[in-house]
Amino acid sequence: MNLKLASVISFIFNPLLILFFIPFFLVYKSTNSVYQGLWWTGYSVMFLMVLAGFTFYAVKKGIFTDFDVSRRDQRPIIFGFAMILAVFYIAGLYVFRSPIALKVIATGITVGIIILSIVNTKIKASIHMATFTGFLVGIVLGYGGDFLILFLLLPLLGQARISLKRHTPREIVTGGSFGTLISLGIYWVLKYFI
Repeated sequence: MNLKLASVISFIFNPLLILFFIPFFLVYKSTNSVYQGLWWTGYSVMFLMVLAGFTFYAVKKGIFTDFDVSRRDQRPIIFGFAMILAVFYIAGLYVFRSPIALKVIATGITVGIIILSIVNTKIKASIHMATFTGFLVGIVLGYGGDFLILFLLLPLLGQARISLKRHTPREIVTGGSFGTLISLGIYWVLKYFI
């Protein structure tokens, strides 16, 4: 794959950009309100912007070598900062009385970050693939099989990450499997307990 195309694909499917859309789809599905979907998306985007700003600052100061935080030894910093943000984000969900589904998803993603940070001590699982796969599984489970066609984008993303030498095929599969399991776990909690 051409490196320019691989870079564009990798940017489009960046985890921060994917996380941008999750609150809207989730809140709209659970409330059937565009206004609620947009409000909670705005709330969520504030936290994502802080995380993105932190990442840009860390790259500029040489704390991270790149925006993907590709070096495993640098990832505890981004995971730690993300966990601090997650605590404030989830607290705000309770204070401002968000839909329960958003609370469950936010908690699930936080648990996923913790597990992924442990996994990443042994193997550099693709966070791009984990996030995008988890998003697609959630969309299909929440909105139906019409969205299965989107799974054709997974090999494209996997090949882009491999072409950029960010991941090996094993790391792509590990990330995709991880995203699928987290999404299925969250769906199971929502369906059977809430």
